[in-house]
Amino acid sequence: MSALLQASGISKSFAGIQALSNVDIAVYPHQRVGLIGPNGAGKTTFFNCLLGVLSLDEGQVLFKGEELSGLPVSQRARAGIGRTFQRIELFEETTVLEHLFIAERIRNGTGAFWKDILGLGRPSSEELERCYEVLELLGLLEMAQAPIETLSLGQGRLVEVGRALMTEPDLLLLDEPSSGLGSEDTAALANTLQAVQAEREFAILLVEHDINLVAEFTEYSYVLDFGNMIAKGPTKEVLKEPAVRSAYLGTFEVGK
Repeated sequence: MSALLQASGISKSFAGIQALSNVDIAVYPHQRVGLIGPNGAGKTTFFNCLLGVLSLDEGQVLFKGEELSGLPVSQRARAGIGRTFQRIELFEETTVLEHLFIAERIRNGTGAFWKDILGLGRPSSEELERCYEVLELLGLLEMAQAPIETLSLGQGRLVEVGRALMTEPDLLLLDEPSSGLGSEDTAALANTLQAVQAEREFAILLVEHDINLVAEFTEYSYVLDFGNMIAKGPTKEVLKEPAVRSAYLGTFEVGK
């Protein structure tokens, strides 16, 4: 099976500081992959290089066999890469339904600024059908008319996932989805993501600080430390490696 995403030799520096050094990562269709490491390891920098937010110093990113270098963020999204953010980023003064409708209009290239999009007229029946389908998938159907400001953090995370799903991704990049969540909300989010992935059949690349979530949710993991790849392999085997435990200064114990 060919890799869905193949990032090879990725290097990036800032003011002479090497943030990433010759990093290779592959994600295959329908796979759940972890990208972990201590703070400052280069994980979010790697995401930003994949998405075109940052330009590469060296390396190549292939997605579905096509070179992404030079493509803007919007075109990479339309190629089938979705993303959520470590700091939740939702549009104020919208309902949950309107939030997904905005994402649908952006996907279609109707507009770039959400207040303009909402002024373009009522949603079509097809647009509403897609929005309601995603809301039902995420268990948010009863909250369709709820203002974004009234949501819990866990619900807000799901809405952000819903926005990414509106782009119909083949690969979903999740940047610290458990950030700010308690253990019960984290488990609920993971269960929902796994069910939605099974339904939609996309791959997931997960950056996450919660090692137990990584252990339970991902099948394969890569470990960065100071921009260098120090381990890769099946997740539960990787988390036992001495170099990985040393990078985390022995601060985690899977299952505890």
